[in-house]
Amino acid sequence: MFGFLKRKKLKTAKGQLFLFPGRGQDPEEMMRLYGDEPMVRSTHDIYCIYPDVEWYPIPNGVTKQQNSVKGLGKTTADIIKVIKDMSKSDGFQEGNITLAGHSAGAVVALSVWLSGSYGALVAHNGCALDVKSIPVAKKPMSCLLFHNRDDNCFAWEERYLPTRNTLISNGYNVTCVERSSGGHGITAADVSMAAIMLAAPKTS
Repeated sequence: MFGFLKRKKLKTAKGQLFLFPGRGQDPEEMMRLYGDEPMVRSTHDIYCIYPDVEWYPIPNGVTKQQNSVKGLGKTTADIIKVIKDMSKSDGFQEGNITLAGHSAGAVVALSVWLSGSYGALVAHNGCALDVKSIPVAKKPMSCLLFHNRDDNCFAWEERYLPTRNTLISNGYNVTCVERSSGGHGITAADVSMAAIMLAAPKTS
């Protein structure tokens, strides 16, 4: 169902970071991007979860995504169970977890974050497939959204803005890094900015 990568457990970790790579993205790439960032490497245990096949079926726009939304729901439930089991076996609190994903992995990370009791979220070029499913925040929850106007996978107007605006209106603590160009990529500079959030005290 899922594959896993894990860095050696730190003796004095401030928290746990769960990474979710994009569709077709090498999980090792995500591990390298975050694991090479000193502020992350020295403070967090890093896990990477990736699908055996795909996170969810590819949607055909916002009007033809029923199978995608259904598949995402099942994946979300399965990952929540996996994280719960890992928190028990590795001895950490779910409230200290940060979820970070890229592309379809960011869609998954956002869905899991909204459905559980975790710390912060970092979404690189992703969105909520169905913004109507975003609940009103019950407590302070912080997220960092990266997105580029020329993203050719999750379009700015169709996908990103509805996600951002709904999160804000529903009471989440949203920080955005928005650029006119950059396409659908994730860079080491993005990870360095995300590391600042990881270093900050948890607000949930």
